[in-house]
Amino acid sequence: MKYNNHPYRPFQPNKLNTVEMHCTQEEFLNILSGVHRQGIINVIHYLVDQTPFFTCPNAVAGDHHHKWEGGLAQHCLGVYKYMLEVGKELIDSGKLSPESIAIVGLLHDISKANKYEKLPSGQWIHRRKPLHWDGDGRRSIKLLDMLGLELTLEEREAILCHMHDEIGKGTGKHSLLHTLVRRCDRMDAGRNGR
Repeated sequence: MKYNNHPYRPFQPNKLNTVEMHCTQEEFLNILSGVHRQGIINVIHYLVDQTPFFTCPNAVAGDHHHKWEGGLAQHCLGVYKYMLEVGKELIDSGKLSPESIAIVGLLHDISKANKYEKLPSGQWIHRRKPLHWDGDGRRSIKLLDMLGLELTLEEREAILCHMHDEIGKGTGKHSLLHTLVRRCDRMDAGRNGR
């Protein structure tokens, strides 16, 4: 697989306007609505009705990517698009399903949806953690389980370890889906997120 020189290049702002956030939300929800999996409606309702997922940043401090309003949804959509592009041959050959790519790409950072809150001044800050799960991947899996989304073992591994090599340490044994999301997460963060 070749992972360089891919044409997907989303806008590269350090802030999204209201129209761009709305377009991101609409595209994101259209893709997620096409997933036919038990629990997906609960996930959609959670994102739309219970979180600032489509307006919050991906991060609020440090040297992190997508630190602007709307950055979290923009990043997750970007990872999904890179996964489709980079994994095209795997999808075409039937080795990866488009549904798994949608679930993992769009929802790998779902736990960040309630991680931040917006102050009246417009500044986003970290909320106190209501639950003490370790890592964004673990929190995302727990949250998706609580929402009743049916995940395959491969999807669980990919979301759990999209940033770290927690499974198969030192063995190099990972699913194609895990390898794809991990690389595409880095691609989107590096090319578009700073």
